[in-house]
Amino acid sequence: LPPRLTMPAYDSYTHHDAFGPKRWSHQRRFHDGLRLLQLHPHDRLLDYGCGDGYFLKLCAKAVPEATFVGYDPLANMADQARQALANTKIVVTETLAELQTNSFSHITCLETCEHLVPDALDQTLRDIRDVLDPRGLAVFSVPVEIGPVSLVKNLYRHLRRPTYENWTWRNLWQATVGLPVAPFINQALGHPYIFSHIGFDHRRFAARLRSDFRIERVVYTPFSGLGFLCNPTVYYLCRPRP
Repeated sequence: LPPRLTMPAYDSYTHHDAFGPKRWSHQRRFHDGLRLLQLHPHDRLLDYGCGDGYFLKLCAKAVPEATFVGYDPLANMADQARQALANTKIVVTETLAELQTNSFSHITCLETCEHLVPDALDQTLRDIRDVLDPRGLAVFSVPVEIGPVSLVKNLYRHLRRPTYENWTWRNLWQATVGLPVAPFINQALGHPYIFSHIGFDHRRFAARLRSDFRIERVVYTPFSGLGFLCNPTVYYLCRPRP
């Protein structure tokens, strides 16, 4: 397992971020994800890459009769999730071996895939297919990192942290116009990991996703009718290919 490195609390830079618009955007994307799932009491949900468990807590509050499991391979994240979910029936695990005999009607993988190098992404998609019911629903969300939204995000990153990984004026321009940007691969966690969102292209991710899944619906959030030009997040609602 990856070492338990000192990391900031996940909520401090997502749904509890000090910057109001960013905080609202993250909270909104979680609520939109819950709405898209349309969970019922008999459903079994796996949140793959569950972070601090915030989304699982939302789901359990909305549909307490359903079954919920959180998986996160990063020990620090799993620890945060266990702490947040300590007074619930939700199980959090760091090993997929515990899940291989289970079959989930729903699997979410939210804001995770953009951090994975190609081999790790391939393995993640296989893992999800392995534990998803053949008729189940997989919901992926990834950030929009091209176009005008990318410009706003990257200027904010530079103002908040001038040493943000992979930030250059050239990369800012290329991301804004939708040209490829090489990702910055970090080894700090003991294995290749992409922390910086700069260089991620949701269009290429969707093409890769179609190799293992059938995309039934694409939803941009929080302003669903405006597409990638005005939205920071995109959801893909998928069924496994036979």
